[in-house]
Formats: sequence, structure tokens, C-alpha cells
Amino acid sequence: SAASGATVSIPIQLPDDFLLVRRATSDSQGQYSITGLYSGSYHALASAPGHADELYRELSCPLSGCDPTAGTPITVTAGATTANIDFTLDAKGAVSGRVRAADTGAPLSGVTIEVGSNQGSWVSAETDALGEYSVSLPPGTYYARTHGALGYHSQLYDNIPCTTSHCDATSGTPIRLNAGATFAGVNFTLAPKGRIEGIVIDSATGVPIQGVIVSAYDASGLPASSATTGPSGAYTLVGLTSRPYFVVAEASYHRSELYRDIPYGSCDLTAGTP
Repeated sequence: SAASGATVSIPIQLPDDFLLVRRATSDSQGQYSITGLYSGSYHALASAPGHADELYRELSCPLSGCDPTAGTPITVTAGATTANIDFTLDAKGAVSGRVRAADTGAPLSGVTIEVGSNQGSWVSAETDALGEYSVSLPPGTYYARTHGALGYHSQLYDNIPCTTSHCDATSGTPIRLNAGATFAGVNFTLAPKGRIEGIVIDSATGVPIQGVIVSAYDASGLPASSATTGPSGAYTLVGLTSRPYFVVAEASYHRSELYRDIPYGSCDLTAGTP
């Protein structure tokens, strides 16, 4: 059907590097006309709300955006009309789903869902209070992954654990999205990462010590998690993956200590108990 309110743009690169863009908006019949063009070769881009951008001729734009010069050149002669520069825009579809915690079944809010193609272009959305999300996309084949879920492992669709913090989503299950359709049920159930918990006390009095910084490091010495003890001397280190860690407690008026009961100064972290 005719698309009214669509914008057709023709960028014109002037000799002084100034980019002039001439535009026109389609009427109720989907017709448009751009005037005032000199003789030459031009490129055109059409866009409309709820539709995928398109270059002339019938070339869909990638998620990262269009390079107008990638389209088919349009030859214009001054004083004449170059007709039939038509566009057929695809309606956007949507990928939607829900994110839950594997241990409790509770919805997870604020989780970033990235949906993209194997060309490296991605769009993202965050889950709401119900753990739900929706991403609007042109028709095509996509992949989906989670990112930034604090305390939880990232995951590829469909139910594929990530082996790195920002895994290659194209090794997941492809999502084939049709024009104007919604691909629902792209759900994720995220497994919680591991924790280390404990209490820090004064060795002489047995009284809990507040304000001690407790940190976990991996075997290469890279920091993995840190926390400060509360009034009860308790701490919790979160967001840990499956590997050995070495834990250090550091306080202003007490000797720093490497777990387990090893004085810590500049000694090798791996001298501690993993």
C-alpha cells in the first residue's frame, strides 16, 4: 500500500565539503517530488516510521545505518524529470521475550538484551520490572544475547551459556524475523554466578571489624570482586565464575591478611589458599 509521510532524502556533496540534503515527504498516495537538482548523478534514501530504511534501488539498510553511496546512482538532467524512482519499504518486526533467574524464577530487570546480525551490527533494549523486553528490527536473520546482568552469567539464545563476558552471539540459535511480524518467546533463564562469603574479626578480641576491604583475585592477579565488611564484620563477594580465587582482607589499623591466615604484604597472591 502507499506510504504517506515517508521521507526521501538526496545528499549532495558540495565542493567545499558542505553536505546539502534535499528532502521531500510522500503524500497520501505515496508520491513525492524533489526539485532544484542540477544535472548529475545522485543517490536516494527513503525512510518512514515503523519501516526499514531503504536505498534506491531496493537495497535495505544494515542496522549500523546506510551509506547512501552504496545505492544505485540516479542520473538527473537539468530541466527534465527522472521518474519512477520508487521504493518498497518493509515494515519492521519485533523480537521480544522475558529474562528470569534460574535459581528463583524471579524476573530480572535492567538486563541488557542485544539483538544483531552476523555483520556485527546490534541494537539493544533493557528488561523492565517484569523482566520483559522488545526490540524493533527490519526483517532479517538475527541472534540474541544478554549482557550486564549483575551477578548472573550471560547467555545466548536459545539457552546457550556464554563462555566469556561478551560472547559471540552468532554461535547461538538464529532468529528469522519476517516483515511486520513479532518473533516472541526469545527468553533467557540466567544462572547466578558464584559468591564468596565470610566474616572478619579481630584476632585478639574476637570482635567483628567493620570497614575492612575484602577482595578476590584470580590466579593471574586480576581483581574479580570486592566488598567492604559491615557492622557484623560480614562480607559477600559476588559475580564470580567457576575458577580458583585468592582472597585478601585489608584494614587501616590491622595487619592485612591473605586467606588462609597468611600475613599479606607484597607476597605472591597464590601463596594463599585458593
